[in-house]
Amino acid sequence: TVLQNGLDLVFINKPDKVYKADQQLSMTDTIMLIVEAYSSAVERTRIVERLTTQKVIMLQKNPYSYFYGHVHFGYRVVDNPDFDKKKVDGRIAKKILVENEDEVQLIKEIYKMYIDGKTMYEITRWLNASNYTFSYDWVRELLGNKIYKGERYYGKETFHIKPIVDSETFNKVQALKKKN
Repeated sequence: TVLQNGLDLVFINKPDKVYKADQQLSMTDTIMLIVEAYSSAVERTRIVERLTTQKVIMLQKNPYSYFYGHVHFGYRVVDNPDFDKKKVDGRIAKKILVENEDEVQLIKEIYKMYIDGKTMYEITRWLNASNYTFSYDWVRELLGNKIYKGERYYGKETFHIKPIVDSETFNKVQALKKKN
């Protein structure tokens, strides 16, 4: 479809071979392109598997390992003091998550307010009146996120970290959410 859309095709490993969009491909070229595309797809799958395995190994060594992407409220990313650029073995993450104490206190307060009978709407209004800009959906997700009871997930694996709220509090909130 690349050629059909008027784009010439050049492979990095064969820069001297240019497949022109305005030229008919020979049967040999077509077969070669199919084989190369298949080989590339297989290699991409292997790379993803290796990277996933590597991340799981890092999380097993340190469940606070950070790779990229979203950082949950209550945490911040810092350089890993155990990371040594001279001894990079792929088993120690360059960055880790640490608790953000101000946010941790707010999370505990939100859980307490909900247990004490405040609705998610009331908590949202209280947050916004306190110079935070959070939505009802954000509060709902925060109250249901298992990371706050010390369960961090990567793929199908669970890694245990220090809980911000104890399991009893977390489970009580889940029961209250089901009632409401």
